[in-house]
Amino acid sequence: MIFTQKIYPRPVAEMILDGTKTCTRRLVKEGEDWLEYIKETPKEKQIVGVTSKPNFKKHTLKIKWQVGRDYCVSLGRGKAGLWYCPKCKAILIDKKFIGKEIIGEKCSECGLHENEKRTITAKFKPLRFKITGIRKERLLDLTEADTKKEGFKNKMDFLYAFLKINKLWEENIKCPNPEVWVLDFKVKK
Repeated sequence: MIFTQKIYPRPVAEMILDGTKTCTRRLVKEGEDWLEYIKETPKEKQIVGVTSKPNFKKHTLKIKWQVGRDYCVSLGRGKAGLWYCPKCKAILIDKKFIGKEIIGEKCSECGLHENEKRTITAKFKPLRFKITGIRKERLLDLTEADTKKEGFKNKMDFLYAFLKINKLWEENIKCPNPEVWVLDFKVKK
């Protein structure tokens, strides 16, 4: 799932990893719908999630997000997922560490070099999270507690960032309170 770094007060990967950010809001797009399919058999499991536009020719639905499924953290469309060191919580982005003091090209806590590709892939894990809940609500229904779960200090900072990143800042008169999907998540260990 893509997170845009420039709207957050500190590196978003750190916020997800340390539990500061445990929720994200995404605009409800045309054709997206709530899906709750409950059939408990050995081959079919309960699905609670969001679907995008159905393909009527193939009689299929594409599940966009699903409770219980895990997703990688990415900082942009088409960019690779992020990796982190479970020992020191250093995060690897574009072959560079963030979030930890680097001595030369070495992490001060676990001693990994940025250039040690084999060591990094052996010791680092992909940064993934599991969706624990999905709900639909209006953007302005968020509380101060929700704002904290989003990783922001206050509601105004969050709303400004959300409207700007979703290009609603100029259009906010047309759609002052859009519907959003609220995705609660936790880091997959």
